Amino acid sequence: MKSLIEFLFKNLDVAVDDIFREMREEYGRVPFVAESTGRNRPELLVLDSLLSLFTLRKPKALSRKVAELVALSAATALGCDHCVDFHIEAALREGASVDEIFDVLMIVGLMAKNAKLAVGLRVLRVYSRVRRKGGEE
Repeated sequence: MKSLIEFLFKNLDVAVDDIFREMREEYGRVPFVAESTGRNRPELLVLDSLLSLFTLRKPKALSRKVAELVALSAATALGCDHCVDFHIEAALREGASVDEIFDVLMIVGLMAKNAKLAVGLRVLRVYSRVRRKGGEE
């Protein structure tokens, strides 16, 4: 493990420059999070880029288009505006249609709405039971 770490971090500046160049070629820009991480903690950018490579850019069982639609779904559900913008562009580059992206957003919206309703309605049910037991309606 030590030799792998030494190998990866021997030329961090070169590695970061390569990662940024590939991101510009692949996505047309360097995402804000990657840029900030690369400037402040280049070793974390290198490790994160390897994880991203095998998770999002080279998934084992999904196409890259589907992987980007899944990323878009998660970004939307998490409410990350910048990530939504980034993954819409990436999904379009991977061949997703506007209709496919729209469907993803509608599904995310439905799931988010229902998740919030489920929490609120369960809390309301608890309060309703407590009030009924106390003789209040």
